[in-house]
Amino acid sequence: MKKTVIIKDIDCANCAAKIERDVQKINGVKSASLNFFGQRLQFECDEEDYERIVKEIVHCAKNCLLYTSDAADEFD
Repeated sequence: MKKTVIIKDIDCANCAAKIERDVQKINGVKSASLNFFGQRLQFECDEEDYERIVKEIVHCAKNCLLYTSDAADEFD
């Protein structure tokens, strides 16, 4: 399943690239792409892994605010 999370307060494009690389390394993530300007991380995973992966994304995106896909709809 494809999911989107919003990651606010990313400092720079290099930070975004590092977060994207770190998320791609998380066990269970099939693909991940972070749009620095849109501050949206799209990733693909199995549904049963979603909550665990989000917790690991929080760890990858230190000093940033993370909103799950339920909240992402409000930012459109």
